Amino acid sequence: MGLLLRRVMGELYMEARVLLRYKSAFFWVVVFPIIFLGLMTMIFVRGDEEVSYTLAYYVADTPSNGLDPSLVVDVVNSTGMFEMMEAPGLDAIVGLVGNGTADVGLYVPEGFSRNITSMTPAQLVVVARQTSPNIPSIAVEVLRGVLSGFEKGVADQVINISMVFISQSIQGQTGVSPSMVERFLHFVADPLSVNVTVVKPPLLFTSGGLVAYYALGIVGIEALFIGLSMGAVRNIERKNDGTLKMLLASPQSPGALFMADVAVLFFYTLVSAAAVLVFGLLLGANYSLITPVEWAGIVLFTLFSALTASSIGLLLSLRTRTIEGSNVIVNVIAWPVMFLGGLTIPKEILPSWAQAFAEAFPLTRLVAASRSMTVYGYSLTEALQYALPAIVATLVLALLGWLAYRRLIQYSVEA
Repeated sequence: MGLLLRRVMGELYMEARVLLRYKSAFFWVVVFPIIFLGLMTMIFVRGDEEVSYTLAYYVADTPSNGLDPSLVVDVVNSTGMFEMMEAPGLDAIVGLVGNGTADVGLYVPEGFSRNITSMTPAQLVVVARQTSPNIPSIAVEVLRGVLSGFEKGVADQVINISMVFISQSIQGQTGVSPSMVERFLHFVADPLSVNVTVVKPPLLFTSGGLVAYYALGIVGIEALFIGLSMGAVRNIERKNDGTLKMLLASPQSPGALFMADVAVLFFYTLVSAAAVLVFGLLLGANYSLITPVEWAGIVLFTLFSALTASSIGLLLSLRTRTIEGSNVIVNVIAWPVMFLGGLTIPKEILPSWAQAFAEAFPLTRLVAASRSMTVYGYSLTEALQYALPAIVATLVLALLGWLAYRRLIQYSVEA
């Protein structure tokens, strides 16, 4: 045990010197993830200010029977959710929405006021631009909600006016009361009242929570790249520079070498994670939901993430004999996982098959477990329950990685 500890400490000391002395190592472990987090924050974190949308409108109708058609525009404007932009006509609205100048358009056609006051269905034209094949326009949904409220208000006014004449016509009739008729009309106009309760994760929709969310994603990305690189490349580099022969000539077992490499893997991963999380604080990350015990859980999930990637790298190294070939394999795996595993892009907006992959791949599931405590308010117990399949899969991969490691050592001895 003492020999193993000395071996591990010796490796850590040597790698710490490498990290400080070699600019390329320091860049990829510390500087690159910090730059990456800064870019992600600038792109996706917009602060806690209220979101508003630009609405291009035109009122082609004129007042009729005391109703001013611009009332529709006034109602929309009164919500404070839209920046109003008057356009010269419907074609202009379509152009403004189409080129992105306006988020949504509203056109009040001729005859709108006359139809409303004569109890004839009236029309409004809403112009929307579909910006994503999977996500409907948020601005359109907001406008739809405002116009639905306006529609209900119009229906109530029509019913109130109608009841004046209805009450006179049914006066003296038995079995029918004006209040009964009024209740029936209100029911026909609005038969169902839906109360929607929106439950928001504690921090996900705040700027501090989003920075924390992306910081943990960058930690996962670094664990992925560091783990794959160490697993797939490290022993090939040792073989090429003669270090492996020296290690095998020393009284060190393959198990001791493997444990020392795992310690180095954890060292690089934790250094990178600490740099990212501290820089996240400077960018405004909010880690307030995380207790000290849950921080320990995040460290555990991060280390297991690196172990997952390293084990996969060791398995892949059985099929390569050169550093160039190993680096190609690392990049072919890491880049798709980075984007399709929910590390940079929230998995909720990914295609269903990519969401299934993010749930199944151990590393991305472990990152999701860390995020669940940071922005969703999960307890450590709940996060562990979610991460348990990934932890078991990582242990299996680590066993297979150890077998691959021994085989690599054996190949080196035979060579």
